[in-house]
Amino acid sequence: TQELTMVMTMLDPATGKDTKAKTVSKYIDDNTRQFTMYMETPGVGNGWMKSMETTSKRQAREGKKPRG
Repeated sequence: TQELTMVMTMLDPATGKDTKAKTVSKYIDDNTRQFTMYMETPGVGNGWMKSMETTSKRQAREGKKPRG
């Protein structure tokens, strides 16, 4: 598994103030990707709250198998 993590500053739509966000892209295998987004929550738990997660799988084209 390979992983790419990015941290950025963005506008919090609830407060109108700047806040930090983190995205994690995981390349699980040749056919599977997972994208997760976190919002900073200072003083709560580990400081990050998961706000979105999606997993994508490559579909086989007609007559072909997915890679891997």
